[in-house]
Amino acid sequence: MSNAPHNAPVVAPLAAPAVSPERHLWAQDFCARAASLSPATVEAFAAQYHPQAVFSDPFQTVVGRPAIAQAYQSMFGALTQPRFSDLQAAWTDPETLAIRWVFRFSVSARAPETALQGTSWLRLDPVSGLICSHEDHWDASAFFGAFPGIGAVVRWLKSRVAHAGSVTQTG
Repeated sequence: MSNAPHNAPVVAPLAAPAVSPERHLWAQDFCARAASLSPATVEAFAAQYHPQAVFSDPFQTVVGRPAIAQAYQSMFGALTQPRFSDLQAAWTDPETLAIRWVFRFSVSARAPETALQGTSWLRLDPVSGLICSHEDHWDASAFFGAFPGIGAVVRWLKSRVAHAGSVTQTG
């Protein structure tokens, strides 16, 4: 008999889904393209997205291939040497790919490099094989912490929240 509470969730072990060799090659290609993304390759990279794809991250949600290409282009305009590295991909089902990555950038040529860890969830259209949904998840406070002035405020706020979380209530 189990010692788990009656209402405890049941968690099944994660098994690798049956994914075709073509899907594995697609994931490898996507990760290679993401790792070598540049202003010159944004349009070709965006061609992997469905014309009405939705892209979202902590700052924005955009719809459509042109808007997604613009989101990538704006990254190159706003940051110094932005790039993705250390990409690791795993299929959660035949149409959903999870990718862990590190986003590296500087806020200026003189600023130190920031390394921000994140995860992308890509959902592929089962008919076209194009990306129809792309959700990025990462800590926006780590991003803001890279900016002079704002970084000090972010670190102060994070310390206040951490301190408040460590206080226990009595009573």
